[in-house]
Amino acid sequence: MLVSPPDRGVSKTTQKLLAVGAQRLELANTLKTGHWDLLQAMGGPTSMMTFIRKQYALPDQIHFSEAGGRWVGRRLLNALSQGFADYLKAHPRAGCDEAGIEELEPWSVSCPTLLNATRPSLSSKTKVGFIARSLASVQRLSKSR
Repeated sequence: MLVSPPDRGVSKTTQKLLAVGAQRLELANTLKTGHWDLLQAMGGPTSMMTFIRKQYALPDQIHFSEAGGRWVGRRLLNALSQGFADYLKAHPRAGCDEAGIEELEPWSVSCPTLLNATRPSLSSKTKVGFIARSLASVQRLSKSR
C-alpha cells in the first residue's frame, strides 16, 4: 500500500506534495496495490496548521505528535475497514472458496458473514488481524487462478 505524503503546512510546498501524491497514486495503480491519500484525509493543503493548533503535530510542520499519530492510525484503519467492507459487499465469497478457509477460521462457518468482522464494535487489534488474514486469503486465491 502506498500513502501520499502528509501536509507540511507551508503553502510553497503544496505543489510538490500534490505532485508526489499523484505519482504515488499512479504507481499504486500500475502495481495494482492500495493507495491512501493522507493529505486529503488531513483536510487538504495547509491542514497541518490545524493539526498544530490541536497539538496533533509538532511546530516543525513535519512531524505528528503522539496524539496525531494515533489520529492518522485510526483514519487509516477506518479507511481500510471501509474499503474491505465495500469489497466484500461486491464480492461476498472473496477468499471463502479457498480450500481450508473455514477450517482455519471456524468462527466464520458461513463465509459471507465475514462482513460482520468489519462492524465498529470490534477492537482495532481484532479488525487489523482479521483484515490482514482475509486479504492474505484473497491474495492467495487470486494468485492461484
